[in-house]
Amino acid sequence: MKRLKPQKSHIILVILVALFIQLLGPGAQADTLRLYYGSEPSENFMQAHPGVEIVYTDYERDYRNTYEIIAALLTNTFDYDVFELGTWKYDMHQIMDKGYCIDLSQSDLIRTELERMHPVISAQMKRNGIIYAIPRSIQCDVYLTDQEGWLAAGFSEQDIPQSFPQLFDFLEAWCHRAQSTKDERIKVRNTWDESVYGPHSYTTWLVQTLIENHIMQCGFAGLPIRFEDETFLDLLRRSKEVGSLLYETEPVPNASHQLIESASGGGSRWPDNVPGRLISMRLNAGQPKLISATLSSLAVYARTGQMTLAIAYLEDVLTQRTDKWNQPYFSQAMLYQNAQPIKNPNTQEELDSTNARIEDMKRKLEDEHLSLSEKNELRASLEKSEAMLIEIKQREYRLSPEQLRDYQALVDKLYFPTPGPFYVTTDTGQEVLKLIARYCASNISANEIMMELDRIARMMELEGM
Repeated sequence: MKRLKPQKSHIILVILVALFIQLLGPGAQADTLRLYYGSEPSENFMQAHPGVEIVYTDYERDYRNTYEIIAALLTNTFDYDVFELGTWKYDMHQIMDKGYCIDLSQSDLIRTELERMHPVISAQMKRNGIIYAIPRSIQCDVYLTDQEGWLAAGFSEQDIPQSFPQLFDFLEAWCHRAQSTKDERIKVRNTWDESVYGPHSYTTWLVQTLIENHIMQCGFAGLPIRFEDETFLDLLRRSKEVGSLLYETEPVPNASHQLIESASGGGSRWPDNVPGRLISMRLNAGQPKLISATLSSLAVYARTGQMTLAIAYLEDVLTQRTDKWNQPYFSQAMLYQNAQPIKNPNTQEELDSTNARIEDMKRKLEDEHLSLSEKNELRASLEKSEAMLIEIKQREYRLSPEQLRDYQALVDKLYFPTPGPFYVTTDTGQEVLKLIARYCASNISANEIMMELDRIARMMELEGM
């Protein structure tokens, strides 16, 4: 039997295919982009890259903190091209400094976009002037006076505490007033889970908030975290005294009104009149009034085999102005200096139809042939529609001109704390929570918890954490 000889063209084709596969290398398939908590690309991106398959996060391989994600990056078991750097759980700058993110400064578009953002935000994306990430969204966490509760209690803007000592003075005075008047309509906070509320609830909240703000002030000042301090010790003691007094005043939690609310702004909303309601939790009047904030940002893994495609994806995310329903992204207004108010897309139709109903009813009321009962019925409907119109106008904006003005007045006070070893998902963070519980239960003294916190901080510093 005669053997067929392979044609020369077939041999050349096989060699070219083999060379192409070798050039791509492992994990660098030309049609796959792997995202760790990345967002969906736009239709424009998919049309420009028609063969690309987007692979999203494997949630079973979630990295809870800086140490877990660095371990994956260090051992080369991290197999994503683009990854999220959320400042609420990762030390973003440590990851950049270790060389795990590529330099994005080569992109003219990314450089231009960052120049248009608030400097306090764009600075977080850089190290030594080099861009390593792009911001995707921002969230601010603040304590505010509750507008209705504060007014119902007869307080004004001048009564708002501007430091921890002032907060303690205010809470003590409020407890004495509430005990004397026995008014149950207003509580300090009304968001407690009643199934777990108990004698240590307020004390735990005060101690945790005190520790968080002390760490934040140390970080802002560029100082090592230290707890052995007479001022801090005094505030620890007062936390327990005031916390116990609050429970004594409010043995039954929650009410129709509260004095203090914990609010978040930036993800999809911004609270009204933040400058006129902001409670500062600084430890003394000499410290700056900081607003704790977190950023969601995206970076390209330094070992990616898809650098060009990954940068194109980041450029696409950065320039997406509207969602798939063609509505403006709320986060855009938080990031950019030249942001504009955002209207609620659903209210214009409501405004038009309600105005049309009002005008129609006004015309009908001019009819001389209407009976008295018909006129009364129309007037009642007109009154309801006019009240509805006021309510709709209050919902006209997702981000009103006033809210945007308030945010821009405060943006320079934003501070992005590093989630260090005291972060709740670390073993040390869990140890601190247990330590706080022991203090609240009077199993250790204020001096003992202070010294133990200081020991942990020094130990973490020696270990380079």
